Amino acid sequence: MTIYLITFLASAVFFYSESRINRERYKIILIVFGLLLPCFLAGTRAETIGVDTAGYAQPMFSLAVQSDSYQEYVNSEWSRSWLVRSPSDIEVGFTLMVYVIAKISGSLQLLLGITQALTVVPIYICLRKQAKGYEWLGMLAYYFLFYNMTLNMMRQWIAISFLLLGYAYLIGNKPLVTFILGLCAVFFHKTALIGLLPYIVILSEKNLCSSEPDYIKWCGAITGCCLIILILIRPIIDILDILGLSYYTIIFRRWQYIDIA
Repeated sequence: MTIYLITFLASAVFFYSESRINRERYKIILIVFGLLLPCFLAGTRAETIGVDTAGYAQPMFSLAVQSDSYQEYVNSEWSRSWLVRSPSDIEVGFTLMVYVIAKISGSLQLLLGITQALTVVPIYICLRKQAKGYEWLGMLAYYFLFYNMTLNMMRQWIAISFLLLGYAYLIGNKPLVTFILGLCAVFFHKTALIGLLPYIVILSEKNLCSSEPDYIKWCGAITGCCLIILILIRPIIDILDILGLSYYTIIFRRWQYIDIA
């Protein structure tokens, strides 16, 4: 517990110091150290810390190291108690990241550290955009409220962080960047699809509350998207299957007017 408190406070001190100085070079150094501390702590933790660490991160990493190809790795399996799982059951973003890190470095610690980096860096960037000058306070709240949770829900928190950063860009009128970040979130956890719904609500509100709202164009765009989805439903299902998101094709497969061989 002590090492966690020291890391959290030291990181917050780096961020606080960065907000109080003007020299750009020093600011960058302080930010880097502030971000590295929680990543280093996550990377050097024991494999017994965090349900996901022993649950799938370590087994997937071992399979990636032992495999001769990505296809062999994806089709391999591991068992834990009575449950048999495969990397193909995990979202393609995390699966690919594990494979690349395993082949390049062979270090599980690096994988765990980068996993935390994909969580903490987007959160920090979001705070910098929305609460500049108070990033240290936001990061402190994250550390004490959610950091330990990220060790148990690695993929979920990567997705949450990307969605949060996407929200910041959406507020800044950059919907394309928001879409890309939302897509990245889905690649790390399927439930991020639910997190995309607030994006649609915000876009709708921004359009309807604008000084010159174009209701006809907006309604036409929604109708057009629905028609495109209906027309291209089969290719969409195939793409979701390829991306490892076949879970979300179940509802389509149950539609009686769709004949899926």
